[in-house]
Amino acid sequence: MINLDAIHKDNIKYEPFEHLLIDFIDADFVKSAYKEYKESSTVLTKFDEFNNMFPHPAQDLLDEHRDEIVRKVNELWDLDIVTVTMGTSMFDRTSKLDVHNDYNYDGDFYIPARGIIYLNDEKVFGTNVHEDERGPGKEIGGMPGQLLLFKVTENSWHSAGVDIKSDFRITINWLLNREGSPHQ
Repeated sequence: MINLDAIHKDNIKYEPFEHLLIDFIDADFVKSAYKEYKESSTVLTKFDEFNNMFPHPAQDLLDEHRDEIVRKVNELWDLDIVTVTMGTSMFDRTSKLDVHNDYNYDGDFYIPARGIIYLNDEKVFGTNVHEDERGPGKEIGGMPGQLLLFKVTENSWHSAGVDIKSDFRITINWLLNREGSPHQ
């Protein structure tokens, strides 16, 4: 159902920053869960950038594999990650996540890696990756069940929902946390 083995050094891409874009959750599972989730979903918190949602069914599946996910990411990058925090997010027509970088956003370098799993029944839009803060973005990802996993560095600029709008683009986002993180 999930492809943990795809979190592997052979799948690392280095431009414009270190990342993996892999088929991770079975696409048929993602597609079959989409309609019911969309019809029954609840916005928990609305932000300008995106909405926090009631957890997607894939989150239960991922919760069963938290320790394995942490182990695989540590094998990939040796970042001393101890846990992964997951949340379901939705972009609507008003959502826009401008170019940003998660590097040391908490002031203590507790989040050395991030992940985005795309959960629509078809591609809506992926994530724009940027060479620098003001550089143009290149869209990657967005297919059902894909995981964009990236090492957070001073150069890991990314954005979403800036050029393309949707009434319902759904993802599960990962914060991979070091010891002492308030996100544990």
